[in-house]
Amino acid sequence: MIRDFTVTRIGGKWPKKIDVRIIAATNRNLIDEVRKKNFREDLYYRINVFRVYIPPLRDRTGDVFLLAQHFLSRLNKTNGTSKSFSEDFLNRLNLYSWYGNVRELENTIERAYYLCEDNVITSECLPKDIFFKETVVDEDSDVFTITDGEKLAIKKTLTKTRGDVLAACELLGMSKSTIYRKLKCYNINPKEFR
Repeated sequence: MIRDFTVTRIGGKWPKKIDVRIIAATNRNLIDEVRKKNFREDLYYRINVFRVYIPPLRDRTGDVFLLAQHFLSRLNKTNGTSKSFSEDFLNRLNLYSWYGNVRELENTIERAYYLCEDNVITSECLPKDIFFKETVVDEDSDVFTITDGEKLAIKKTLTKTRGDVLAACELLGMSKSTIYRKLKCYNINPKEFR
């Protein structure tokens, strides 16, 4: 019994005293569940001694980088490697909403780690739902992400060069392979600027 901190073993006759602390986690609002009769009210009040609310990962964007680095460090240690993330990879992680919370982020990092053969993990190793997530860039905004700024710079340069990718490379100071990777990443078709 939780109240007495005792258990009775299967087949046992007498309760045995135990020293235990119960830690429970849920993604549901238990008060609502009690009201709907989906969760026992007496159990709720028995275990609800100290409640900690942790917002979903999509509301804690600063934690995405820290958690991603933690998961990568663990993979590096386990596999004896020294892989790192590209800036574009980290920016792409920050744009995604992470509906699967920390588990989805951990699985994404592990997948990218094993898919990227180089020591630098790039956004090309991300699943398509994260990789191609569209963002709307407000050109008049005072604040936007590095990724948004880069995407905007490439689009404006392609407009200036009328879709000439090699000319855009020179103006942007990017290598040919880098700009083609960025075009794929941001889903930009140079032909639209001709």
